[in-house]
Amino acid sequence: MNSRRAAVWLLAASVLGCGCARTDDIAVYYAGGAHGRFWSEKDAASGAETGGFAALKKMVAAEKKPHILLSGGDWSAGTPEGALTRGEAAVQLMNMAGYAAAVPGAGEFALGAAQLEAVLPRARFPVLCANVYDGAKGGRASFCKPYVITRVGPVKAGIIGLVGPSAARAVPRELMRGLSIRNPADEARRQAAALARENVKFIIALVQFSPEEDEDALRAAAPGISLIVGGRPALEAGGLSRVLRYDAAVGSVSGALRRASRSSIALDARRWGKDPAVSAEAGRVRRSLEKTLSRVVGSAEAPLPHSGWPDSAAANWAADCLRRWGRADMGIIAEDDVASGLDQGRITLRRLYELYPRDESAVFFKMRGADLQAALGESLSHKGRRLFISGARARLDENGGKLVSLEIDGKPVSANKIYRVCAPDGMLPGGGAAGFSRVVEFANSCELVRDKLRWCMGRQRGMLPPEAGRWGKGKSD
Repeated sequence: MNSRRAAVWLLAASVLGCGCARTDDIAVYYAGGAHGRFWSEKDAASGAETGGFAALKKMVAAEKKPHILLSGGDWSAGTPEGALTRGEAAVQLMNMAGYAAAVPGAGEFALGAAQLEAVLPRARFPVLCANVYDGAKGGRASFCKPYVITRVGPVKAGIIGLVGPSAARAVPRELMRGLSIRNPADEARRQAAALARENVKFIIALVQFSPEEDEDALRAAAPGISLIVGGRPALEAGGLSRVLRYDAAVGSVSGALRRASRSSIALDARRWGKDPAVSAEAGRVRRSLEKTLSRVVGSAEAPLPHSGWPDSAAANWAADCLRRWGRADMGIIAEDDVASGLDQGRITLRRLYELYPRDESAVFFKMRGADLQAALGESLSHKGRRLFISGARARLDENGGKLVSLEIDGKPVSANKIYRVCAPDGMLPGGGAAGFSRVVEFANSCELVRDKLRWCMGRQRGMLPPEAGRWGKGKSD
């Protein structure tokens, strides 16, 4: 009898042990930051054709494991087609591509709360932003869900969407219209507890974070989170040119994550092919705007190349334009705001978008001379953004790494004098140069920088390369 009982116990232990050890293998795809790149594009140097929602759908459809497709934010901003369709084309193409959930980013919030409320209900995927609240209406923003519970093959999965606070800093307050982004770690703790009460053991945190926002705080606050998708690796993935693939082994009985790995895959359209229906829709979007984008908005009598800091003709011209339009003492624009130069000849609206693809507003602010000089000096640090300036001359030390003097309107800057500056809104807190937080007054025009550049083009018969040498090396005079 004892031996029979022992045999039964051993058999039961063996069965239970095998059940606990068995895992269900799934794949989680992350394709965020499309930035309006709805279609594949060919690289002029390599000839490779990458990106696009049509290629993405084919790639994911080729997956043999049970899988799910997720997206971070910044779906539209970055191309004229994305900007002009104001989120509508992006949502339609994401519907067709088969996203299971998405989290918004600064590019979406820059559309304004009213536009989000109009467009996002058309999404056939849940928009997750657990920590975005509407102070005016009370409670969470109407277009946000905190989480969704879904099945990835046999695995019961919960997905929490979290937005980094930097998204709010990158968007004019007028556009946020009462929306606030609360601490992601606190919200992660609450939502992970809510999922645990629904007996969900495999929890994904789908995050939209900037480089300075660390996901380690989420792990510490909500140890029940199994997998963080997005974050730093997503920033390295290069938008829709590459896709992140997370391979996860989930306990068949426990439902908990056993192991996971991550890889970055080039979204090569020649390798994966293109979904015909998605490709056709992307083409329709492009054709519908071609007439608008081919409209001539200006002309250049000579090329204005974007050769990088410190002397880019295109960026210097843009800084001059902001100073002129804003009737300011200085115009400032960052190197990474300007994406390309201009060729000689007619300038179309498309070329203007290519010059300045960001949907940033022109802002006015006032600063004391000492603070303004300090801010320009901080832009030279490894954490700063290289700046192009108008109405001023900056002199660096002989090594070119330290600002030793600054002149505005031909005169040495006065430490206590108040100067008026016109710049893109990304120049203020969260935009890259910490010193620009020390402003005396601030006003947002709520008008796009790109529209101001168009205004300047319309008032010049023919653009010429502006004066160079605004950042000079050598000892101060």
